[in-house]
Amino acid sequence: MSAAQSGRKSELSWLNLMFCAMVLWSHSSSYALTHLDHSSWAYALVFSLQRVCFISVYGFFFLSGLKLTLSKKKPPLLTFWKRRANTILLPYCLAVAVYYYWFCKVIGWLTPSLSGYLGFLIRGDLSAQFYFVVVLVQFILLTPLMQRLAEYSPALLLTAAVLISLLSNMYFNDILNVFVPGAWFPYSDRIFSSYLVYYLAGCCAGRRYGDFLAMLEKNRGIIAGGTLCVILSDLVFCWFGYARQRPIPFAVPVAMLHYLSATLLCFLVALRLPKRMPRWLAEVDRTSFLIYLYHVLALLAIDKVLDHFGIHKVSVHFLFRASFVYLATPLAGIIWQHLWAAVKEKFVRPKAV
Repeated sequence: MSAAQSGRKSELSWLNLMFCAMVLWSHSSSYALTHLDHSSWAYALVFSLQRVCFISVYGFFFLSGLKLTLSKKKPPLLTFWKRRANTILLPYCLAVAVYYYWFCKVIGWLTPSLSGYLGFLIRGDLSAQFYFVVVLVQFILLTPLMQRLAEYSPALLLTAAVLISLLSNMYFNDILNVFVPGAWFPYSDRIFSSYLVYYLAGCCAGRRYGDFLAMLEKNRGIIAGGTLCVILSDLVFCWFGYARQRPIPFAVPVAMLHYLSATLLCFLVALRLPKRMPRWLAEVDRTSFLIYLYHVLALLAIDKVLDHFGIHKVSVHFLFRASFVYLATPLAGIIWQHLWAAVKEKFVRPKAV
């Protein structure tokens, strides 16, 4: 069933797939970035593509906020939280358990313990992508506040959100030290305030969806041109910062502008894609959260296989990693969803009388 047939807005499904594909690229290209010569054109190309794909997580926050306020029908808060627990929190808990088993029993890097598992679960640092879920759960708990804030003027609201996000990203521990001298919190990158502007921008867009689409179309030229200029600037600054090890004190606000503008550009692209999504892509769209959770495990598995066979050439290693993660994780997710749907149909749902 296509996105249009299922009642889901096709542009949101296309956006979801775009961001999912970007996440897979970001992590599948990590081996190449680690082993390529930093002065080579190949490194510059992979580095640039990875940096552009970094918008994916911020785009997911935008989409989450948009979907929260898009529907005029608001279920009771406890019902909403229960649904999110079933669709986000429980799959995340299972995924952390699977990764924990891998690192304990397969790799032997960790010693299994309940406290160890719970620590990784709360911190979201067992695998690179888990921090997103930790932050998303915070936004879900703050749903009443987010819905209320979305009713205010977007110009004033997002101006304040930009300032809060910048302060949280750049000075969280400095602010903390004002109240608790000498304190240091190493997980400020998974506090909701650091991503507030992206989530609230989505909330504002969802609450005024028609006006938001009209704004995109009216300003499509400046959005496209401005975004390309911002992305190029961000790439240049990041190149000097990471590859040349030069301090870039304004890197965070430039990156924020990059992520916000690129999300709007992706939205413009999604609006021009077919309204009827192919069935197989709709299946991938529906399993995208599972892909997000487990794609790093797929990369760890293929890395182990490649190492076993002594395949270390960067280009070959990269092709195997990318091919495997783009094929195996969507396929596994789709198969799992069909199996789980069959189980629920047979054992969970009550039989018709």
